[in-house]
Amino acid sequence: MLWPDKPLIQIGAWFALEIGIGSKTSLGTANNSINMTVAGELYLDFGWIGVILGSLLFGAFLAILWNSTRFYSSVYNITGTIFGGYLIILATGSYADLQVLVTLLSTYLIFLFIKKILGHYRVERKV
Repeated sequence: MLWPDKPLIQIGAWFALEIGIGSKTSLGTANNSINMTVAGELYLDFGWIGVILGSLLFGAFLAILWNSTRFYSSVYNITGTIFGGYLIILATGSYADLQVLVTLLSTYLIFLFIKKILGHYRVERKV
């Protein structure tokens, strides 16, 4: 291992113990680990102000990504349509923690890259 004495980061295990759905094993570790929601993570880190401001910022970030898809601009906008569907799935509560921001940004950049590549190979339709 690169860092054998690295301390374990077990926020999910701590959270499970705190809310009573986990217990300590004979080795001193938790037998359960759960993720907090985005709002729960914001509350844990910044309190109620963090929940309000963080939720507004997260919503604004999703709105920016949603508007960038422009899935409605053309029936041939496949990348926009797929990314728009991905955002709908995330917006209905399938994300677990703030790490989704990294995933969202990387997925957006991948679709943007694909769209730029496909834009060079655009075929004009003759009417």
